[in-house]
Amino acid sequence: MRSNNEIQKNSDNLYIALIKYGKEKLTEGVNYKEAQEHLTKIGFDFKNPQISHLFRDAFLHIFGTEQEKVNGFYPGVEHKKFLGVEAYFNLLDHEELQHARQSSAEAKKLAITAIWISAGLAFFSILLSIIQIWHTSEIEITETQFNQLKLK
Repeated sequence: MRSNNEIQKNSDNLYIALIKYGKEKLTEGVNYKEAQEHLTKIGFDFKNPQISHLFRDAFLHIFGTEQEKVNGFYPGVEHKKFLGVEAYFNLLDHEELQHARQSSAEAKKLAITAIWISAGLAFFSILLSIIQIWHTSEIEITETQFNQLKLK
């Protein structure tokens, strides 16, 4: 039996994969059977009743008209449907989110690298200061220099 998290992840992936397929076929349109065959090829198991049900609901949500969404519909095997505007914008939002996550991960790596470099340089600076203190010889001043300091 699959866990709820696995089912949720699979349904999210199914939804995105279906929208991407609709985007690929934007000008030709997509029918129910073609979409199901495409998703089967990329690894979705329609023998699982949950996946089949999710696919039917997702297909209606992505490709259905408002009237079909309200009334429900049985998708004809050869009836071509076109990607809805809402689904297209959902895909754009998803792609932007993925890009933002990738950028965030890269920024995090750069920040961690910068922190390590900064810490290393601070340690090196402290080490050099300690070495200078240990190797500093006594300072000698002449009597003339001493008298000049005294006058000030």
